[in-house]
Amino acid sequence: MNGAPCGSCEVQTKKVLSCSRCQKQCYCSKVCQRKDWPSHRIACFTAQERKTQRRVLRATMVKECQVCKKTETAEEITLSACASCRVIRYCSKECQLVDWKEHRVVCVKRVSKQEAVLNPAQQAIQSEVINAERCRIMGDRAGEGQSYNNLGIGFQRLSQFKKALEYHNQALVIAKALGDWEEEGRVYGNLGSVFRRLGQSQKAIEHHQKSLVVAKQFGDRMGEGRVYGNLSNVYQNLRRFDKAAEYQNKSLEVAKEAGDQSGECASHCNLGCIFEELGQSEKAVDHHTRSLAIAKEMGDRSREAASYCNLGNVFQNLGQSEKATVYHNQSLVLAKEVGDRAGEGAAYAGLGNVFQNLGQPEKAVGYHKKALAIAKEVGDQTGESAMHDNLGRGFQTLGHFEMAMDHHKRRLAMTKERGDRVGEGVANSNLGVVFEELGLFRKSADHHCNSLAIATELGDQTGEGRAHCNLGNVFHNLGQNEKAVEHHSKALVIANSLDDRVGEGQAHVNLGIIYQSLGQIEKVAYHRDKALTFAIEMGD
Repeated sequence: MNGAPCGSCEVQTKKVLSCSRCQKQCYCSKVCQRKDWPSHRIACFTAQERKTQRRVLRATMVKECQVCKKTETAEEITLSACASCRVIRYCSKECQLVDWKEHRVVCVKRVSKQEAVLNPAQQAIQSEVINAERCRIMGDRAGEGQSYNNLGIGFQRLSQFKKALEYHNQALVIAKALGDWEEEGRVYGNLGSVFRRLGQSQKAIEHHQKSLVVAKQFGDRMGEGRVYGNLSNVYQNLRRFDKAAEYQNKSLEVAKEAGDQSGECASHCNLGCIFEELGQSEKAVDHHTRSLAIAKEMGDRSREAASYCNLGNVFQNLGQSEKATVYHNQSLVLAKEVGDRAGEGAAYAGLGNVFQNLGQPEKAVGYHKKALAIAKEVGDQTGESAMHDNLGRGFQTLGHFEMAMDHHKRRLAMTKERGDRVGEGVANSNLGVVFEELGLFRKSADHHCNSLAIATELGDQTGEGRAHCNLGNVFHNLGQNEKAVEHHSKALVIANSLDDRVGEGQAHVNLGIIYQSLGQIEKVAYHRDKALTFAIEMGD
């Protein structure tokens, strides 16, 4: 190391001291070494720790073909990286040639694999893996457990839910062994969130209830409020909006009591989304407007952007496309201003949905492509999956069924890889619709049956009703009208139990069409009258 510059004063000297930990940083004296330690310690890693960093990079990098989205795990294939940037992967030369026009614009030559660009979640995971190992060596069980909990959160952000469960369970074991009830409560809450993302709602509720018991036992009102919010999210997934609103209001009450503006802002945002699902647009706008006001008062520009985006979604659902576009553009400007790439992606997605509803699928596809690129950039696999769904719908509207099928298949592969049963069910449903459009009714039926099986397994009645409706349409096209009647009748029963007036009306329309083809005039009249009653009631 003779002749190397000092890491502190940068003076070139022949007598050089090297950092005993990383063996990389050099100093001219112990004084300079001590002076530089506060800044150097952040990047100081042993050779073993550097190996760990590379291992984490491999574990958190989803290896998939940039074009067809085939993954090494799901397809049992070997992917080759771009020889220049070594980041993008392809399953074949054909896929690489297809992507080259777009990839050449962003392809930057990399000298070594160690120069890989990490997203924030990957950086956090690398740091926590090393910290967990250091704590283990020092015998710091509490620190080790906290790192495992943080690792679970990191993998959850990357949508790698199996890994997230593994680390949260390790954290839970340590918390129980130490008798640390507070940490145990936090871990139960995180496990609940993972199970919610996996569509395992009952397990999610059980874990959040355990977290609630701990929060109440310690008089932790803030923790109690967080649990109420988490329980609200689970019931929202189950489309039990009454329960979701009940728990979210409890969360709001706690936030107000504690003077927690951040929690209050989040609760108003969530209540806005719940009332939007319930079709109570006035209440939805009211809550999102309150969330916006609090975000402005706090000076939280990212939340302000999110509130504008949510208001855009509400006005889009109301058919007020002009207002929706204004709000989404306001959200986009703010997100860009503060460098919030995830917020920027959400705004592009919102604009894409507006143009899709306006019957301008070309514009919609353009915006959804931008949102997809950002989701990939920030490592948001849930967002990436959702954009494949939106692009599939866009290309379907354009009549580009092969491209629509490609995007829906990509989403299906991603959801299977992550163990996301909810997303897998939706992807199967969308593929079933595309195959139906192509007249491939048997393939369509297979995908809708898969969707029905998943919805039944998860206790998702809304998904069950949708699958029965789709299967009814497919069997009608196949000329199997008895089966069609059976599925539409089941869809009607489910819609009735959920008080889904739109679903009930649609089921009556579908049954009327089938009975007409069967020549059963009395039943046709009955179902058409029912459908008309629902249409008048809904103002359709």
